Amino acid sequence: MESFLPDSIKMILGAGILGAFVMNRLSYAFPHMEWLRYFRLPAPDISEKEKERRRRGDNRRVAFEMAGLALVLPLLYVGSTIIFFNEPDSLVLRVLCAISVALIGVSVWLFVKNL
Repeated sequence: MESFLPDSIKMILGAGILGAFVMNRLSYAFPHMEWLRYFRLPAPDISEKEKERRRRGDNRRVAFEMAGLALVLPLLYVGSTIIFFNEPDSLVLRVLCAISVALIGVSVWLFVKNL
């Protein structure tokens, strides 16, 4: 199948897009340089109340992710030992269960703190 654009034009466009991304990152890294400010994207003005609401929502999401990790961690260990025809080590399983209980405790604390 023949391409719409020649490979040389694709390379030039790709380099231009990559250059724009690099200049955008540099504009945030060096805010004192005037000429880099043209590459910044406009940021929406968010009130402090909205920032706090978003932060609390993100913390609740992280709490759910930690609880999910705590539930999946021992299952992954047991599943991987079964797949590789090994017997699960009881010490490793106990340590993983202790880590899971600790993760669940931290996630519950984080969730309750951010209600």
